[in-house]
Amino acid sequence: MRVEYNPTLHKQIISFETFVPRSIEEGGNRVIGYSHTITSRDYNTFHRGDRISEECAVQLLRDDCRRVANYLDANHDWWRDLSTERQAAFLHFAFATGINPRTGFTVECFPLALRALRNGDFLSACNLIESSKWSEQNPKRSLCIRAQLQSGEWV
Repeated sequence: MRVEYNPTLHKQIISFETFVPRSIEEGGNRVIGYSHTITSRDYNTFHRGDRISEECAVQLLRDDCRRVANYLDANHDWWRDLSTERQAAFLHFAFATGINPRTGFTVECFPLALRALRNGDFLSACNLIESSKWSEQNPKRSLCIRAQLQSGEWV
């Protein structure tokens, strides 16, 4: 099974998210479910004030994981050479850092960590992530992702 379809990954991401049944404004974007950013392709589906079920939110999360994996496949083809657990941690990291509408996935703001991951230097990658502002803002999530990247085991 490809990692983006792994229920363990979905549960791990959900453990750090708050279920939002109604769309809200967050960081200049409209979000719903488990941090699903409502984009132009969703405008015919989600209208202001609409509510979704938790089941629908999980499906949106699965779709978002697939979208992140497609991005990683196109831009970081080496990531599929990582173990399943490390792929999951990297996908989780890309999901968690989010998307910048102008520049794409924010994970691109970590070029040294990406290089270390590509080279199998997981300790350096984890240290670079740990020293980031994102890690300061998301300490528990960062610790989970770093522990999984470093150990190669589910956390």
